Amino acid sequence: MIRLIRHKVESGLFEEFRRICGYENKNWIIQYIKYKKNIYYILSKSSILGFLNFKFLKRIISIKLYLLDHWLQKDNKFLIKKILQVVESKEQDYLFFSHIFNSVNILDKLKGIDYGDRYENKEGLHENLIDLREGFEVRETEADFRKIVDFMEKSFQQDLDYKKNNWHKLLKQFEKHSYKKNKIFCYTNNKIVGAGFGFIVPRIDKKYLYLLSVHPQYRRRNIAKHLLQLFLSEKPIKPCYLNVFRSNIPAVKFYKKMGFEKVKIETVIVSKNSENFLKNSCFKTKKC
Repeated sequence: MIRLIRHKVESGLFEEFRRICGYENKNWIIQYIKYKKNIYYILSKSSILGFLNFKFLKRIISIKLYLLDHWLQKDNKFLIKKILQVVESKEQDYLFFSHIFNSVNILDKLKGIDYGDRYENKEGLHENLIDLREGFEVRETEADFRKIVDFMEKSFQQDLDYKKNNWHKLLKQFEKHSYKKNKIFCYTNNKIVGAGFGFIVPRIDKKYLYLLSVHPQYRRRNIAKHLLQLFLSEKPIKPCYLNVFRSNIPAVKFYKKMGFEKVKIETVIVSKNSENFLKNSCFKTKKC
């Protein structure tokens, strides 16, 4: 039977986990456990199977999993039952399940309301840079932070409710990264109509596309394609990855057309009160 035990640095569980943790990413994992809040070890009898990290946001509960190689798929439903017991008294509407550090993946077995998938472009830039239409220009800097926030809010205003973001906070987080960053803006009449943000992740030696957006009134004019190609072709040229919601069908089609391929499921997003999810995923306490 699965149990969740809250992490304490001075506990024997921490030392035991440090001992059995796989070599790959070991230092990253240990640092993660030491400095994150709401860490729970996953135990079966006396064996440690991994850990969970809960983060309680305004409308979302982020649940990050790390499962060791000896995880058994038959334990999936027991794990989720325990997770639901932890979050049942919380007021948030959605659960965001995700894996970290290349953990054993159970997300592809879940039948949730939406998926966030990772896509990669392993072959670099495939096409020559497409020209922007007359009246549009690209700049690499924008001094007015408020203008950028306003643009992001307008660009994503039609998102589903669980995708709504605090763009002021997200953009500040982007600026805090110590990685080499790249910001590209598209303008017309001195108005921001497109933006692409990204950086290089040294640990995996790849580019990460943090965001790519175009104002709703200026879509279907090759702005997104131009900005993406600029980002991919900026030196040093490296493979690029990004995350996209499966429900965002236009974006998925766009990235596939640009040479990106899905490599794994990053996130499963589910309503906390979704009976369909609980039934289909076999996570109810009754026998399924």
